[in-house]
Amino acid sequence: MVRVRARGDHAAEIGVIDGGIVAGLAAIRAEAGVPGEFPPEVVAAAEEVASRVPGAAHVDRTSVEYATLDPAIATDLDQAFAA
Repeated sequence: MVRVRARGDHAAEIGVIDGGIVAGLAAIRAEAGVPGEFPPEVVAAAEEVASRVPGAAHVDRTSVEYATLDPAIATDLDQAFAA
């Protein structure tokens, strides 16, 4: 059983995925040839990039206000723009 939680303002548990759904998704990945894990070289590259310290050219924009077109429970915020 896999518990599903939303992030942000909707931190309450929103549901439970039973083993049948998990098995079904695994079957779809297998049928489509989608690997269950990233290749080791991809994981290594991601870890290397994540460990970098920002250099002099880095501009901290965490104070810039933004708005998104994503739903309230979205976790990727890929539709964001400066407000």
